[in-house]
Amino acid sequence: MNQITYDVKLPLIDKNLRREEEYFILVQNKQEQKIKVRDYSQVYKIPGLYEYVLVDKLKFNTHKVLSELLVSEVNKSQSSAAELSILELAAGVGLVGQCLKDKGIESIVGVDLIEEAAEAAKRDRPDVYRRYYVEELPYVTEQVHQELENSQFNCLVCSSALTGGLPRAAFAFAYNLITDGGWIAFNIREDLLDSNQANHSSGKMLANMIKEGILSIKVKQPYRHRMSVNGNSLHEVALVGLKMTSIPTAMIVE
Repeated sequence: MNQITYDVKLPLIDKNLRREEEYFILVQNKQEQKIKVRDYSQVYKIPGLYEYVLVDKLKFNTHKVLSELLVSEVNKSQSSAAELSILELAAGVGLVGQCLKDKGIESIVGVDLIEEAAEAAKRDRPDVYRRYYVEELPYVTEQVHQELENSQFNCLVCSSALTGGLPRAAFAFAYNLITDGGWIAFNIREDLLDSNQANHSSGKMLANMIKEGILSIKVKQPYRHRMSVNGNSLHEVALVGLKMTSIPTAMIVE
């Protein structure tokens, strides 16, 4: 899509806002509107606003880091990235999907919780996704479940959702759709990737998956995810690995 610019102001305050509290001011027709960064349903409705605020202003970089790491690891394995059949969880407006498409990957299916995400992806990147589901995983109909299983995905990509609290049941449902030996790529704040992290269920589950050999990590790379609205660097880790086996029910519900 063509680059769009907006009149956006970032809050000039001293204290550190938690990520869920971050906001910006959008100025339109001399009117100021306070919008939370994570109010995706509102942000996605305005073409290019998410990209302008996150990528241009806050230097969001995860879509590039994650896609490059994934393709690099696939190539190292003597496989072809073009043969990937990707399920992208929390696909949003399609930034990661576009990066993967640009690297020659044709089979990408997106899924997101909110309708505005699907509408924005279809509006701004109509050729990226083979299909885009609006679903709350794992609570899907039998028909949707069957469609997803029949797709025989060999790669799961989950960008910028786990740190924010993506439920472990949603990630596990998507993970278990991937064929054994398939590729898994995601990012998370490193301190959350801890089997003793009782307050972050997805991070705890992922740490246990790695510890027990359910997920075999091939590369783990720290990087700057983006800047906060206050100008602080927000760091995460990008991980790419292989699914060795499905996540057992006991690990999902514990």
